[in-house]
Formats: sequence, structure tokens, C-alpha cells
Amino acid sequence: MAEEFGLGCEILDQDRMRQIGMGSLLGVAQGSTEPPAMIIIRYMPSGTPSTTDHLGLVGKGVTFDSGGISIKPAEGMEKMKYDMPEAPPC
Repeated sequence: MAEEFGLGCEILDQDRMRQIGMGSLLGVAQGSTEPPAMIIIRYMPSGTPSTTDHLGLVGKGVTFDSGGISIKPAEGMEKMKYDMPEAPPC
């Protein structure tokens, strides 16, 4: 899908994450039955950029929805998802 819109896409699997030292993410991923993956989407506009600044967007799912709920204190847990959009019906 990224290619269709002129975007670069790189998917890091568990082995690649280990190679580049992503120990924190791999540690959290041990609590999941699914293997970890990181999807990197890059937009590289044509022409000379007007700045050397970079903008990075990180999906919130990696910080909450990846199983960490069981290691957090129970008090106030129900409020953890108040800022998340409601999922569309299946």
C-alpha cells in the first residue's frame, strides 16, 4: 500500500530488531503471543528540502495495546483508553 502512494516501507522483524539493539521493545514483546514487528513508512519529497528537520509519528498502539496493561497498577486502569478513538464495528 505504501508503494501505491509513493512512500517507502521497511518492516523490521524480531531478528532485525535484535541486530540493531531494540532491546526495550523486544523485552515488552516477550509478554505477547504474537512476534514483534515495526513498520517504518518514509515520505521523501522530490526536489531539495527547505529544511533538514525530521518529523516522526509513532503509533500509540505500541505503548499501550501491546500487553503492558497487566504490569501497570490496577488503580485508574479503566481511564487508560479515554484518549483512544473508538474502534469501528467489525
